[in-house]
Amino acid sequence: MTNKKIYVFTSVTCSPCRTLKPLITDYANLNDVPLTIFDMDANREEFLAHNVRGVPTILVMENDKEVDRVIGHQTYSSIDQLFKKWNLVNEL
Repeated sequence: MTNKKIYVFTSVTCSPCRTLKPLITDYANLNDVPLTIFDMDANREEFLAHNVRGVPTILVMENDKEVDRVIGHQTYSSIDQLFKKWNLVNEL
């Protein structure tokens, strides 16, 4: 069985990050997808471990391996597409 989760890498000084965080948090909660948000100042080791060089960065993880990476500003629509691509959307 696969184990999918989302990692989001952000910074408090990043305007697109401040927009992304509530959007992706709500979307992940709505679809019961595990979500971890790493702030650059508090989680430098995670940035290095995942070779994250810019923010915001979204990683789709499956069985603790990166299977997709999206960098930069995201809209609700682009988050929706990412979740659908990886079958992370709850069907009603």
